[in-house]
Amino acid sequence: MAAGAAPIVGDLLRLARNTVPVPRAGTIPCLAQAAVRLLTVDGIREALLEDGTAPIADPTHAFWENGLVVGLKTLNGEEVLVLRYDGPLFNPGTVPESAVTGDENCCLACHAEDDGHGGEYEFLTAYVTGIVAAGGSWHAVRIDLASRSDMMRDLEAMETLVQHGRLCGEHFTAMPLVAFPTGSAPLIDQLQAHKVAL
Repeated sequence: MAAGAAPIVGDLLRLARNTVPVPRAGTIPCLAQAAVRLLTVDGIREALLEDGTAPIADPTHAFWENGLVVGLKTLNGEEVLVLRYDGPLFNPGTVPESAVTGDENCCLACHAEDDGHGGEYEFLTAYVTGIVAAGGSWHAVRIDLASRSDMMRDLEAMETLVQHGRLCGEHFTAMPLVAFPTGSAPLIDQLQAHKVAL
């Protein structure tokens, strides 16, 4: 299936077969640094603490959980992973834009959502890039600008496949890939034709 196809197809196949255990957030330095930095914002700290003054024993754990592999790129013969860690929910306007900063291996994002019943909230997400070595240890890697651009271009399609294609140890329960970006239509057609053939 990958023969003669775009490089993303090979990466998608490796992503689908990926069995790497996701490291705990506390083992990734940039996530710990981001948690400490975010807790300096009064509104964020008060939202996570009842009185806003008690110390948080493990700030990394207070923020990041549910680690998930959402992207994979083969760069210089190594499988570089993109991990997503979900953060806490806040009332709208709690997280200032100035607090959502990252570094070359860690990107923070704040998303606004509604619960479908008129209630609005926002939540933090962290994306981390690096390599999971033998034994599950995490290693940040330097990625050149062209490779980073290539990775970010394909990340939306990969993350959608992980979420809607049930790559998290589950089997397909419905027609997959319905929420793929429209620019990936040829790849969707190819994958769906392959599934029908199976």
